[in-house]
Amino acid sequence: MWRQGDILIESTESIPERAVKRKKPIVTTSKATGHQHKILEKRVCRLYEIDDEFVLEVFGEQASLVHPEHDTIVFPRGLYRVWRQRELTRERGTRFVLD
Repeated sequence: MWRQGDILIESTESIPERAVKRKKPIVTTSKATGHQHKILEKRVCRLYEIDDEFVLEVFGEQASLVHPEHDTIVFPRGLYRVWRQRELTRERGTRFVLD
């Protein structure tokens, strides 16, 4: 399992049937700063969205998840589940962690 700020990543075995391919390999963009969690090597991977999660398919040698405030994570060929961390608050219930 990997972590990059508010993003968690783990290996997975398959892409769910109802997952929809995203046009750009951008996992999320911060509303406060505009910083993005994104894949650098666009031609060696596909990003699929399903509900509030993603599946990253790396079919090239490797792909790098980058963010200006965090270390780069390099993923070898494979499938990865990607999601934003959530937290429980008394005032609002469950919400996404802000990065």
